[in-house]
Amino acid sequence: PISTLRTLLDLLDGYAPSLYRLRVVICTSDVAVSSDVILKLANLQAPALHSLTLGSARLVSWRSSLLSFPNLCTLDIVYRVDTGRPALSDVLDALGGLKSLSRLRWIGALPIPSSSTLATTERTKCVIMPRLRDVFLQGDAPGLVTLIRHLVPPALSHLTMYCEAKRVEFFK
Repeated sequence: PISTLRTLLDLLDGYAPSLYRLRVVICTSDVAVSSDVILKLANLQAPALHSLTLGSARLVSWRSSLLSFPNLCTLDIVYRVDTGRPALSDVLDALGGLKSLSRLRWIGALPIPSSSTLATTERTKCVIMPRLRDVFLQGDAPGLVTLIRHLVPPALSHLTMYCEAKRVEFFK
């Protein structure tokens, strides 16, 4: 699986001008993804990319060019809890650049403000999402509230949130 992904990325040679949909799913939890595969995927230039599914969010940094294409309309992410939470500021910066995004589906570890940044602009930063219509989020309560609090869509057609029931301390 990883060797196949590596071979495919080598064949693309960093540029896929007509790639419309990309789905990368790593099914086993113990697969060590090498840094060269992560780097090749993160730097892939795909200007026509419309739909991106990442079955293991550790494959791409939130600062990756793969998450900055203006035509990206659909973003599906599975972010395993055991890989840690993504930084809220990185997520907000990436989403802020996705002005065409109409569908966001995120399962797993959602970002929350770090305790050291609760009093900073990260807590109040909002991201205007002019085309976002369909949001599906699954995670813990602090993550759900944090992400929804920071997104400003014009009007949602569908908002689905599944809260994982765990004892959590909410923001202090």
